[in-house]
Amino acid sequence: MTVTEGTPHAAATLALLPRCPELVPVVALAGVWELPPSAPTGFQALARAIVAQQLAGRAATTIFGRVGDRLGGAWTPDAVLAADPAELRGAGLSGAKLAALTDLATRAADGRLDLEGLAGRPDEEVVEALVQVRGVGRWTAEMYLLFHLGRLDVWPVGDLGVRRGYARLHGLPGDPSPQELGPAGDRYAPYRSVAAWYCWRAAELPTTTPWPRPRWWEAPHPGRLAPSAPHRREILRRHADAVAAGATTYADPATGATVFTATFLASRPCCEQGCRHCPWVA
Repeated sequence: MTVTEGTPHAAATLALLPRCPELVPVVALAGVWELPPSAPTGFQALARAIVAQQLAGRAATTIFGRVGDRLGGAWTPDAVLAADPAELRGAGLSGAKLAALTDLATRAADGRLDLEGLAGRPDEEVVEALVQVRGVGRWTAEMYLLFHLGRLDVWPVGDLGVRRGYARLHGLPGDPSPQELGPAGDRYAPYRSVAAWYCWRAAELPTTTPWPRPRWWEAPHPGRLAPSAPHRREILRRHADAVAAGATTYADPATGATVFTATFLASRPCCEQGCRHCPWVA
């Protein structure tokens, strides 16, 4: 797996690695996030999000396909409003989801919700507009921002997978609360969407997966001094210089030992070899 700046999300991953070393192992294991293709319109993307609420991925895809068949493949507000509600219920929609889908179509048709116009508005304004729709909460709005609009700095603190993955990345004994996770995500700005995606991947990995930890980001081991703040700053400066120059290593300013860059480790997860010079080996 090689980290390259081919897309905004890949470039964001590369930008996060030097300053967020806890992400290195999961990037090495899960690969670089490439944003998957979204629905062709905002209406279809939000309709799919409504249909998928509280459903597993395969079931959501099946029901979404059945509803689309009842609409003749036309995922438009007019098609939804013209459809027979009984047929949509027969396709697998619950009463609550049918009401939400109808409200979405009504608002989009009468102009109260301009989904295409949301693309140029700030994240919070998008959320405020979307949660006016029946059945659409903040989480659904954040998923729309993340996966349809491709926003890079969304931090869904209410998502259990993000909270669980964050706890694993940081070695916490339990999942942080949404209130705790909010400020904890500031270190990932302006790429919190990318960090959230890697939290999901971390939450999915088996608990038996080897999880190397960055040594100088932890409490010091017996007989070894913790790095001072100037030492840390110099480490990060040398790291950034090495990455910019295309180098794979740099010298630790305190010991002179050869240290691999995070980019190199993400490209070749050699941390399983237990190299004594590698700062990512626990």
